Amino acid sequence: MFGYLRPDKDELKVREYELYKSVYCGLCKHLGRDYGWLSRMTLSYDCTMLAMLSMALKGECPTVHRGRCVVNPTKKCRFCTSDGTSFQLAGAVSVIMSYHKLTDTIEDSGFWKKTAARCLQSLLKRVRR
Repeated sequence: MFGYLRPDKDELKVREYELYKSVYCGLCKHLGRDYGWLSRMTLSYDCTMLAMLSMALKGECPTVHRGRCVVNPTKKCRFCTSDGTSFQLAGAVSVIMSYHKLTDTIEDSGFWKKTAARCLQSLLKRVRR
């Protein structure tokens, strides 16, 4: 199971929270570019944390750009880009974890949930490869 990591907004400074949101948006753009539009639905705070941790450990310096949100084009947002492999790692982990979460749902759930999970899993199967 994943989806337990969440930022504690009250404890973060404004610039730290803005950087966190820009990494989240940058990871969303990276997922869409590398894995297709459906993979954006697999985005989680867990993988955002993984991307930030990977950038910190590798000493990568992220670059923040301004742009439009893909999900809501009327909203302007900041998104982060990085020259290293941090977003590639976090994107791959996001897709793989979601695929296996759907596999677990198929094994544990009733008929309707199982059917929906199989449909989604067939769409993610191509992306996972």
